Amino acid sequence: MPVVRVFVLDSEERVLLVKTRHKKTGGYYWIAPGGMIEKGEYSREAAIREVKEETGLDISIRRLVWVEESKNDKGEVDYIHYFLGERTGGEKVTGIDPELEANEQIILHVEYMSKEEIKKQPEVYPEVLAYDYFWEVIRASAHDPYVIRPSKGFGVR
Repeated sequence: MPVVRVFVLDSEERVLLVKTRHKKTGGYYWIAPGGMIEKGEYSREAAIREVKEETGLDISIRRLVWVEESKNDKGEVDYIHYFLGERTGGEKVTGIDPELEANEQIILHVEYMSKEEIKKQPEVYPEVLAYDYFWEVIRASAHDPYVIRPSKGFGVR
């Protein structure tokens, strides 16, 4: 299943995150906005659409940050494209998941968070948001996005 996630930073270098209810546990976690790429849709188009649906913001894509690939239980390759986006308009709102009915919505809140605020959250996805490595890559003028996305234990938290 191809998926996109987008890192949108504000002028204070805070990252836009979506507070989402966990379907299985009923708890919550914070996640970079994004979702599935629809049939016939380019990943950049999906990224822009998903941010609009979930947060109300209009964005443009600045660059590809990472491509994460993995194999699912069927042996099929799944991937996630992580983009750096830039706000171009719209107002920040708590959006919806259009695939879910009104009583099934899982988006609880939308907020910009600093590195320090992210580190205090019990559950953030992708986990690399809580590590210095993420901030180094976001500030870098160039890097190789075709690597496995670093996760827990990678760098200093």
